[in-house]
Amino acid sequence: MVIGDRVVGNSAYLRIGDNVIMQADVGLNFLHSEQKVENGTMGVVIGFSRRKRFITRTAARRLCSLNPGVYSENLFPLVYWTDRSSGAVDPLSIEWGEGYTPLEIERRLSDHDYYMAFKALSFEEELPQTKFYEGDLIEIPTATGRAQGVISSIDYEYKTYDVYSGDDYIFLSWDHPITLISHGNYWKWKNGQGSVSLSFPNIYEEVAFYSSIPGFIMPVLNPNTKDFSWGNLEMLECGFKDGSGDIMQTAHNVFLLWKVDKDPSFKARVRAYTKEGYRFS
Repeated sequence: MVIGDRVVGNSAYLRIGDNVIMQADVGLNFLHSEQKVENGTMGVVIGFSRRKRFITRTAARRLCSLNPGVYSENLFPLVYWTDRSSGAVDPLSIEWGEGYTPLEIERRLSDHDYYMAFKALSFEEELPQTKFYEGDLIEIPTATGRAQGVISSIDYEYKTYDVYSGDDYIFLSWDHPITLISHGNYWKWKNGQGSVSLSFPNIYEEVAFYSSIPGFIMPVLNPNTKDFSWGNLEMLECGFKDGSGDIMQTAHNVFLLWKVDKDPSFKARVRAYTKEGYRFS
């Protein structure tokens, strides 16, 4: 099967009630290795399967609008077929049914709000407790003795620590024999030691840390694009100035603006950094 314009391809563009047609490639779509529903069978979307999604502290600062935690979100469409079978289906295995014009399909593909509405992200609970946090300095046994490393991120699904040691990254399970040397900033913040006890090598790392702390920095929504990226002209029209301390990140010459509410000294350090011509990315 050649993936063409009629193949749905992504669950996010479907809604309950949509008509679809089975068109599975056994070699391409693992969910249909047995192809229990014959190609050409018509069906209707009756819901969506759900999956657990972990938004880590490092992921939260990239996603901007989400706090760290355990969420659930929609995944695969649940389809009721005319042969009276039903189940989850890979969106690469189905085509749009009759009545969906190329214009309607294109509208769905290009509508950011439509795409985001599909996810239906729902906060379930706080992240599981771990013995160590991002930024903790640790010691681990090696074949030649012991080595030090810093925990850079935590995988809550596979229960591993991503550790930067020497010039390399290694993955350690949560039950690996790890010795703590000193806690980093996340642990200090979590245990109420406050900003006085925190230390950062530079303002770049400080911004990265606070952008992952719920409520400390609030992203500013661009009313034109409905996301958190801003172009130069849009930024000026809304009163944001380069070097004001409001510009916290840029990527590909697109500004990402943050509203800093709680710490004037933090904003002052950002202002000084941006006035020197540096950017956060």
